[in-house]
Order: sequence, then C-alpha cells, then structure tokens
Amino acid sequence: MKSAFAVLLFAALPWTTIGNETAAWFKAHPHADAAQLAAAVHRLDPKLTTEALKLDRSTYVVSAKYETGGTFFVVGPDLKWSVKTIARQHYPSRDDIGKWAWTGNGWGDGPLLPYLAAARASRSGRPRFVVAADTATEAGGTYMQQISVWEWNGCDAVPLFIKSYQRSFDTGGSDLTPDLATLHTKGSFKTFYSCGSCVEPEMVWRIAITPDGVRDLGRTDVVPELRQFDELIDRIAHGKSTADIASPQVIAMLHPIVGDGDLSLGMLGDWHVTKTAHGRVLTITSDALEVPWELAIEDRPGGPYFTKAGAQRQ
Repeated sequence: MKSAFAVLLFAALPWTTIGNETAAWFKAHPHADAAQLAAAVHRLDPKLTTEALKLDRSTYVVSAKYETGGTFFVVGPDLKWSVKTIARQHYPSRDDIGKWAWTGNGWGDGPLLPYLAAARASRSGRPRFVVAADTATEAGGTYMQQISVWEWNGCDAVPLFIKSYQRSFDTGGSDLTPDLATLHTKGSFKTFYSCGSCVEPEMVWRIAITPDGVRDLGRTDVVPELRQFDELIDRIAHGKSTADIASPQVIAMLHPIVGDGDLSLGMLGDWHVTKTAHGRVLTITSDALEVPWELAIEDRPGGPYFTKAGAQRQ
C-alpha cells in the first residue's frame, strides 16, 4: 500500500513558480496591499485560493492552495522564504514541518491546505502569523488538521509552535485571534471509541500567543461526564482505586460487566446528559452495553462523581 507521506519532488516546481511570479508582481507593484497581492496570485491560476498578510512595510506572507494541496511563502521584492523548502529538509524525520511536503492523499490525512491569521508580535517587534491547516483527505470521517505559529526574523519564518491534531466533520470550528488560538479537536477514550464522523470526545484546545512566546494552555472536554465514565471503566478493569470518582454502589453494579483486565466497551452508541434536582444523569450505550445504563452524577472538587448506577428499565 502506498504511503500518503510521499516526498514532494517534481510537484515542487508549480509552487516555486507561484512564489517567484508573486514576488515579481510585487516588485513591479511595491505599494500593493494584501488584497491586491492575493488577487494577483489568484490570477496566476483561477483554481488557486489565495490569502496575503502584511508582516512589515515591504514583506508579506502569502498562502496558495488547490483542492489537493497548498503552500505558504514570504515575499518582498523577491521570494524570501518558502515552507516547501524546509519541508523537504524535514521530510526524512516525518515531523509536522515535513508534512508540508506530502503529496499523496490517504484515509483521514493528506496534503495540507493553509489558512492565514495574524498573531501578536514578539516583544522585540518581530512579526508573527498563524497557519491553520486543513487536509486534502480522500476519505474518512475523522481527519487531521494542523496549527502553527511562525515568527519572521527578516530572513526566515521560524516555527514557535507546530502540531497536528484530529477532528471530525462535525467537530466545532476554530477561533483565531492575535493573542489566542481556540480549536475544537477530537480526542480519544481508553475503553471505547466513537464512529468516524462522530465528534466524541470533543475537546477545546487553547494556545496563547504572548510577546514572550507561545504557551499551550491544554485541552478540556466539552462533555467531562463521558471522560469520567471512561476513566471509571478503566480503573475498574485494572483494579485501581475509584474512591474519588464513584460510590461503592456504582462499582458493585459495574464490576460484573467490566470484570478484570483489558476491556473494550466497543463503539459508543446513544448517550445524553440530563439535569436533575440533585445533579445530572448520564445515559449511555455502547456495543458491549446491551441496554442503556444510567449513572447519577454530582460535582465534586475533583470533577464529576458517580453516586448511583443501574441498567435502564425497559
């Protein structure tokens, strides 16, 4: 089976041409603004989707993409820098920069398609920008995306932060401001999984951009009750303490189903969380749960705590 992680060879020529032609146009039109520059790139090929973002008085970062792949580069009177150049250098390590050299499409992954956003400048005044990248995947309800923050030092765009992550077609979108990137991602569970097009477990990931650097603020669950249920099942299966997340009654009810050792509840089925006078109730099904289960929940300092559990009456 051919890998989707294919090195960019002869396909680099069109991107190089686009970069050089963009620089030549800008040299002839040095007072052009970002919209005019992006329009000039688009005229090179109407199939291109383009953006431009001003970095300083005479320098722009430009993105260009087809449906099957994309690039971004920095231009002044000439082509100053291109992500494709460093991507080819990083390709052997198969890292996130090297991924910009991919050309093959695969299941849930593929060449990157960039979107530009402004970012907070460094304390010394160096301009920065964000690249939020989609993927030109051929199939799969869950697929990869990438987020990166770059700083322009006058010669090179230096990656301050770059990381790929998963999402599904129904996962929430991103909110990019100069100080903060807020992304919705698809995480994973330890004891069950969701369908390819399902959002669970949906997580919110925040990345702060400050004058002194970029800081990963971590990810939080949109539905913490599902995460805690997954943790509960995993602890029961591996004989770990559950005193801080569930009552003895809950453990007594679930242990015969979970048993001891490695366990998979299979694919997550229908579920919902409802509010009650005393807290909330998680109703959940999966491949291994033949009938819906209901777990009463109250909030405690350590997170959701399961107070009661039982199979739903049919």
